[in-house]
Parts: sequence; C-alpha cells; structure tokens
Amino acid sequence: MFEAIVNYKRRHDGNAPSVRQLCAALGYSSPSGAHAIVEVLIGEGWLVRGGKRARYLCVPGGSWRYIGPEPDGVSYEALDAFDAICDFKQDNDGNSPTAVEVAELCEFSSASIAHAAITELLDAGLLSRPESHTARRLEVKGGQWLWSP
Repeated sequence: MFEAIVNYKRRHDGNAPSVRQLCAALGYSSPSGAHAIVEVLIGEGWLVRGGKRARYLCVPGGSWRYIGPEPDGVSYEALDAFDAICDFKQDNDGNSPTAVEVAELCEFSSASIAHAAITELLDAGLLSRPESHTARRLEVKGGQWLWSP
C-alpha cells in the first residue's frame, strides 16, 4: 500500500490517491480495508495527514517543487492563483488546494474568481486536471514531487 501511494504521488505531481483509487490499484473490493491500512501506516509514521483535509496524505521525506519557467500571458488573478497553488503544493507535500482554498490564499472576494483563474491556467496549459473535474487534483506543468527515504 505504501509503495502504491508513493508511486501515485510520483505520477500525479504529488497529489495523494483517494481510498477508491488505492482499492482499484491494489484489487481491494472494499474501501474500508484500504482505509484501515492507511490508518495503520499513519499510526506507524509512514504517512501523515497534511493540511486541513483528511484526504491530504503526506509521505515523510517527500517534497514538491516547481522547476518550470515563469508563467506569462495570463491575467494577474491567474498568476496570483498559480503562485498560491505552487506554494500550497510545496507546503502540503504536493497535494493540491481546492478553489475555495485558492480564493482564501489569494484573498479573492469569491471562489468564482479562483475558479475562473484556475480555468485560465488550465486553458493556458500551466495546469492539468487529468483524473477529475475538481480542483483538488490539479497538476502543475513543471511541478515535481520527490521522495527520499
């Protein structure tokens, strides 16, 4: 299970897999079994819950960084959102913020401004969202998650 989580984070810009994704990867039929193993890994210190969200699994020794070029050609709000997303990923072992968290970090007046900025970044190719339609699975082009055991 630990290897599956590390491999997923490597492939997905540091984003942690959901319990259902772990079940699919490992052939488990019940999310409760995978959840129980995740809790054991947390209890033994192999994993840590990060941020404000329970789904943010962090791997001690893991780190995220942005190694791409400085983004350009997007609005000020999109640049602000991009910086906030990168800072959040760096502080949360590669896990992505939600649009509401982006709005809070950027001090936007509403989450709809954050949604618009994220959409602009997606359209510009600076972000991708390969697995879902939610902001919490954002991948930054030029982002890299590393783990040193």
